[in-house]
Amino acid sequence: MILGEYGTGKTSLTRVLQHRWLSDYHGDPSQPIPIRIELRNFSRQFDAYGLLHHFLDANKLSHVSIDFMLHLIRTGRVILLLDGYDEMAQFMNSRERRACLAALAELAKDGAKGILTSRPNYFSESEELNVFEALYRNLEQQRYYLSKKDSEFIESERIVDALVERYVLNRYERNLQDLTPEQTESLVKRSLAKNPTGQRIVLSILNRVFREEALGTRQALSGKPVIVSYLLELVEEIQKAQDADTSANTITEWDIYKLIIDRLMARDMQRSTLLPHDRRLALQTLALKISSRDNPIATEDTFNKIVDEHFPAELRRLSPEERRTRRLELFEDLRSSATLTRAVEAKHDGWVFSQNPFHNG
Repeated sequence: MILGEYGTGKTSLTRVLQHRWLSDYHGDPSQPIPIRIELRNFSRQFDAYGLLHHFLDANKLSHVSIDFMLHLIRTGRVILLLDGYDEMAQFMNSRERRACLAALAELAKDGAKGILTSRPNYFSESEELNVFEALYRNLEQQRYYLSKKDSEFIESERIVDALVERYVLNRYERNLQDLTPEQTESLVKRSLAKNPTGQRIVLSILNRVFREEALGTRQALSGKPVIVSYLLELVEEIQKAQDADTSANTITEWDIYKLIIDRLMARDMQRSTLLPHDRRLALQTLALKISSRDNPIATEDTFNKIVDEHFPAELRRLSPEERRTRRLELFEDLRSSATLTRAVEAKHDGWVFSQNPFHNG
């Protein structure tokens, strides 16, 4: 189990491991095959069959038997990389999360091996299991009449809890940490070895980024890999912009992501006639539309509705044929925004924000 706050590289780690282990498999077919599944694509509880059914359908492998996949998993021929438990859990209640953990525990009990990533504050199932256990004890202490069927149900629920506790919650756990100041400086200098001005600007920004905590304390965010990587990617744009101010003013978490989003939108404008203000409003609407468990990803239909909602005057002036063409252009423009990335579901493909702060910003 890999735990880490946002931006510490959990998703990147699973992608790197998938790449390395696939390379190992190509070199030696006796090595296990890595299967990476993004759990954020699940907004409903699943069982082992549902999890594998989603993977097979999303990767155009529906002709492969799920029972055969389960056999490969149980015999160690497949290793699971399950990324983003927290992004799935936010849509579920404690009962639904428990059912999903029970499905993972069943796989682990039968021999499955793999990695599960999550933000730690979303992984509170051990506390929730204790709540259920307290409820079972209260029922058994004759506070309520229990039929034989009720007693059998409680016992079966306890078995599930024990399974989850043993094969999921008590597994080997690692925590990803932010980079140290020394690691951050070394990374920036290596990445921008031929750009000393860029080094100075990026390090100046990173040294001023803080998150305000309770009781007036501050947490430095200079070691967040996601922030460092975006600043390195956008260093040329930042150098050209007024955002490159190197004064001693503190930069908040909101400020740094606004800076990154603004620079990404400026990059979008280089290939598009859509104004950043219009793009931002459309993407804010998109963020609201994909914030529910029923619509976790944006489809082409989602974008078309946003286009009709945000550009009615422009579309109204066009002929029917021109309107169809312009709607398609706006769809293509919005879905290729730098803050979005592709997402795959069993039923359809779509788009999501590449980082949670982009969704919230």
